[in-house]
Amino acid sequence: GDIKRSLHNECTMFEAVDKNFKSLMKKTAKRNLALKATLGVAGLLNDLRRHNATLDQIQKQLNKYLETKRQSFPRFYFLSDDELLQILANSNDPNKVQPHLKKCFDNINSLELEPNNSSRHIFAMISHEGESVKFFDKNLKAQGYVEDWLKKVQNSMQDSLQKLMAEGKETYEKTDRAQWGKEYPGQIVATVSQVYWCYETEAAIRGMEENPESMDSWYVSNNYQLEQLVDLVRGPLTDIQRKIIVALITTDVHGRDIIEMLRDEEVDSVRDFSWQQQLRYYWQSNLVVVRQI
Repeated sequence: GDIKRSLHNECTMFEAVDKNFKSLMKKTAKRNLALKATLGVAGLLNDLRRHNATLDQIQKQLNKYLETKRQSFPRFYFLSDDELLQILANSNDPNKVQPHLKKCFDNINSLELEPNNSSRHIFAMISHEGESVKFFDKNLKAQGYVEDWLKKVQNSMQDSLQKLMAEGKETYEKTDRAQWGKEYPGQIVATVSQVYWCYETEAAIRGMEENPESMDSWYVSNNYQLEQLVDLVRGPLTDIQRKIIVALITTDVHGRDIIEMLRDEEVDSVRDFSWQQQLRYYWQSNLVVVRQI
């Protein structure tokens, strides 16, 4: 495939060395002793030295080739040379590329491909837990150089999550929070909920000037949200939904504890260090910005 096209001369050189070595091994196998197999063979030592030099030359060119691939798609740096060679040798078969995806992408365990694989369409990314996130790009295909279509997978991953994030943000205030947590992928639920928690916490802090009970009211609201999630976990959920909600409960408990601390310290300014030291999520220009001093 791609390796033979890019390293045509080196492949020819390797095939010549490989053919010669196999021939030597066949002759050696017919003799019982190493001395019998090697003594009196004209030019054997020089041939082996020449083949070693050829293999060194091939290895250098192979390393340069792998480096160009890694520079073209930096996620290949997460792979060993052997793993990358397996990908490049099977670039036309996405199913053989799939086992290496989990090392290139954080928790993309596999890609959902068209069943018969005729058009090589890629429909979604699937996590290790089995959560499927659809790609918005309907023309995404595993075609061409492997680094090129993996770049498109990367772009589609980012684009799809960004669009889902914007959609989740829009529906957050319009939907019951517990129900909302069941309708979106885990990354969207975790991030958007943190954005709104930060926004509402800062609103409560600013409100302290006019209403000293502002932070206490927000603390009560957080407890209520937690009770809703706990009730939800006790009901029927899919395995993926349960993991998402349990993770949300964990972050909510941490958030509630922070609010309790802010309330007890009577923080009334968003510039107060007790608030600034926290990990804070903001929504700016359709992007999530995370800040912490």
